Amino acid sequence: MKKITKIENQKKRENRVSIFLDDNFFCGIPKELLLKLDLFEGKEVNEEEMLRVIEEKEIAEGKQKVLNLFNRRMYSEQEITDKLKKKGYEESIITTVVQNLKESSLIDDYAFAKAFIHDRLCLNPKGSFKIGYELKQKGISQTIIDKVFSEEKVVEGDFDRALEIAKRRLETLKKINDKVKIKRRLYDFLLRRGFSYEIIRGTLEQLL
Repeated sequence: MKKITKIENQKKRENRVSIFLDDNFFCGIPKELLLKLDLFEGKEVNEEEMLRVIEEKEIAEGKQKVLNLFNRRMYSEQEITDKLKKKGYEESIITTVVQNLKESSLIDDYAFAKAFIHDRLCLNPKGSFKIGYELKQKGISQTIIDKVFSEEKVVEGDFDRALEIAKRRLETLKKINDKVKIKRRLYDFLLRRGFSYEIIRGTLEQLL
């Protein structure tokens, strides 16, 4: 057994405290864990309790890292898992962090897919093939992709989006006198944006 001989506020991080066991520094933890783990000066703790402190510390720090990420944009469950792995967190800690954040709806692949698709339809128009591929790369299940595609009529809007961005692209190609070259440039452009051959052909036929 070891005794908590001092709990000291950290000078540079006001929301954290340092725990000392038998007058030796043990670890720093968020203040809210003091109440959760019933930690106080003079308490004796065994090895199991010390491991619990470390585990809860890592869970709390992992959650805070995720919350900091969410200040920039939404992330999928797989993205969050990958980022925590890169930070060196163990699988058990990652699983707990992700599950806690899913229960509080902070990690929600359906909401993520809705927001992601909205951006790809309005801010940076792309074809349904490209959008679906990008969502799969972020770990979104095919079930969620199909559901959101249906709700947002992603596939049905492919032709209108392709036509819209192709018109804008055509304006930048007016100086080229070769119609074949223009057609090739537009074809490659739409292909990179993730539109199908049928959509591209229909778009080029209407424009050229």
